[in-house]
Amino acid sequence: FYKVQFINNNTGYICGNDANVQGFCLKTTDVGNTWFVTDYDSGDLFRALNFINENTGYILGKWNHTIKKTTNGGMTWINYAIIYYPGHYYYSDINFVNENTGYVMGDVNNYNLIRTTNGGSNWTTLNTGTFNVIWKTQYIGNNTIFAVGELGEFLKSYDMGNTWNEQQISPYYFFRSLYFANINSGYICGNGRIYKTTNNGNNWTEQNIPRHPSSFSDLEFIDLNKGYAVGDSSCVIKTSDGGVNWNVMRFGNNDIYNDISLQSYDSGFIVGFYGTLLKMTDQGNSYESVRYSVRNNFNSLSAVDSTFAFVVGDSGSMMKYSNNKWYTVNSGFTNNFFSVCFINNQTGIAVGSEELIIRTTNTGNSWTVVNSNGNKKLNNVHFLNELGYVVGEAGLILKTTNAGISWFYVNSGVNTNLNKLTIIDSNNIIVVGNNGLLLKTTNAGLNWLGNTLVQNKNLNSIYSEAPSNLFIAGDSATFLKSSNGGDSWQTITLPTITYDIHDVMFKDNIGYLAGDNGKILKSTNFGMNWGFQYSGVTNNLNALSFFNANTGYSVGDNGVIRKTTNGGGTILTGIPNIAEIPNIFSLSQNYPNPFNPKTKIKFDIAQASFTKLVIFDLLGREVATLVNEELKPGRYEADWNASNFSSGVYFYKLISSDFVKTRKMVLMK
Repeated sequence: FYKVQFINNNTGYICGNDANVQGFCLKTTDVGNTWFVTDYDSGDLFRALNFINENTGYILGKWNHTIKKTTNGGMTWINYAIIYYPGHYYYSDINFVNENTGYVMGDVNNYNLIRTTNGGSNWTTLNTGTFNVIWKTQYIGNNTIFAVGELGEFLKSYDMGNTWNEQQISPYYFFRSLYFANINSGYICGNGRIYKTTNNGNNWTEQNIPRHPSSFSDLEFIDLNKGYAVGDSSCVIKTSDGGVNWNVMRFGNNDIYNDISLQSYDSGFIVGFYGTLLKMTDQGNSYESVRYSVRNNFNSLSAVDSTFAFVVGDSGSMMKYSNNKWYTVNSGFTNNFFSVCFINNQTGIAVGSEELIIRTTNTGNSWTVVNSNGNKKLNNVHFLNELGYVVGEAGLILKTTNAGISWFYVNSGVNTNLNKLTIIDSNNIIVVGNNGLLLKTTNAGLNWLGNTLVQNKNLNSIYSEAPSNLFIAGDSATFLKSSNGGDSWQTITLPTITYDIHDVMFKDNIGYLAGDNGKILKSTNFGMNWGFQYSGVTNNLNALSFFNANTGYSVGDNGVIRKTTNGGGTILTGIPNIAEIPNIFSLSQNYPNPFNPKTKIKFDIAQASFTKLVIFDLLGREVATLVNEELKPGRYEADWNASNFSSGVYFYKLISSDFVKTRKMVLMK
């Protein structure tokens, strides 16, 4: 963890990276007792964050120079800017002084400080007069900004960063943080040292620290007199008399503390390397290690309507969406949960390992065990009113007729793993499983008829849009549909064959598939044709839940939750023609052009490459991402619907392997 910031006593954020150097952001809404993932990015390490109010905040990517922005309290994030300058290696911090003006600090080559004056849409470099790394800035007020950096740098600007005065306090120390109570009085910290000034930084006095870590990373004060500093060797020190005396509150372990956020002089949060997340109380005398979840896989979700959704996953992990927020739920279990189904906003059933079935009647706040009589894995639970079924390993089927209060076992007649089911009516139930197995009953489970639809492929999901319209998805891009209640099945070819599909769902003839590596596909003609959509992640997506054709969720590995309110956006159509592989990469002119509001963009991929197709406005802001994934050689076509954009000139850019091409198009409404 690199940064922690509390917006108020209840709500806070943390950013960092996991063991695979994938960036993530955590959020709490209950005074830091529980934390949940608000963003996860496999493309960059999240080095810093900054919220200017409860709704608007920014995340800074260290290596790929990405800024992400949220305007709804972290519910959704967009790649707002990519700020890159030649010779610039990484960014260290981001600081906004208001909704429009913000600063990013970082590495050398005269690009150690850049500024935006329009909320992050555009950035310009500032000439600080030094080539050293700048680590942190603070806006003092009255157009005054102070900054600290490496080789003892202290910088002052009285005109919002246009011009700077440089002062080298000590060439031997790297200063990492600063705090000023007013324009005259403040502190800076770095290599095991803390300095204080009372005359606008013209003179500095080194503080008498009882024990010195190798480096102080951060300091924060409630006022000029009361504050804390943290650093290496698990060091926490505090002062209550303006630095006259410093007390060592914690020291000696190998943890590295990177940042501290105070809620009061009595309490705050400290983050650091190796997953350190500490809640400090009693004026630094007590420390509690806070539990959080970053990498638990989410396996299933149930979205009842736009106001309520529930997610379950590995190691007992649960999350609930209610009152326009996501909350972490303490299930009280360590079992892996593989499926959840809510009958209404109050009553739900979750199933998992060791044949565990649990039930809630209070929106998931507490759960009761209703079955735990075996050691098999339960893969899916599905309800039609109070009638419910569960399927699992080795042909296991259970049934309830009283909304999950009690369950009894049903003889399936098979020993194959069963993965998912759909209830067409009280008598007709269809189950799919491994090795292409389909089971069907027409007499409420008394007898089951088996059929092998495909050879050597697991069928992972089934969905019934209507009694006669059924859809199945499985491994190796398997997709089948039936229009006669499952009596016969039609195989539909999906784009490429290198991924497994984990879930399928239809609403109003609109279909969605979710699968490996962030794959989401969409059909607008009842499953006959499919195109890719940009999910924004590369994690495996395990489940879908939509409550209308445009609004729904997908969840997956590493705690990923994705939401769409516009049907997932653009559909990338076109299936690679292996018999006609292009010799070169190319990007064609969009057609029609000018257009209103839809246009098509064709492009050729000559070799398997990670490909990105993005849209920019006239100011250079990235406004849409149409493609962001590995593509096989072939000819592709992407559709862009600009219904929500204003008339004007736009640019679209294709990046694949070493090929980069940009073209212009005109939206004319």
